[in-house]
Amino acid sequence: MQTKQVENQHSSEHKRERKRIRIKKKVRIRVPLDERKKKKQKQRIMLITFFWLLILFVLSSFLAFYYFGANQKRRLDYEHYLWDNGVIVY
Repeated sequence: MQTKQVENQHSSEHKRERKRIRIKKKVRIRVPLDERKKKKQKQRIMLITFFWLLILFVLSSFLAFYYFGANQKRRLDYEHYLWDNGVIVY
């Protein structure tokens, strides 16, 4: 009988302790609204910057491929034209 009472006492203390821990977990530190807004603004700026850099990189790579790809043959043809007409003499 006495051991059961002691067990019950322990279990009730344990429950109380668990409740206290649970309550502690629920309490959240609220970050001030200004700081949260600043953080979101910063994230938005970083995202926009990232996408602009990505767009610029893609455009510049397309330009580079066009310039070194398609124009290469035209440039060689022009050089041959100059050689054939005696403008360039080596």
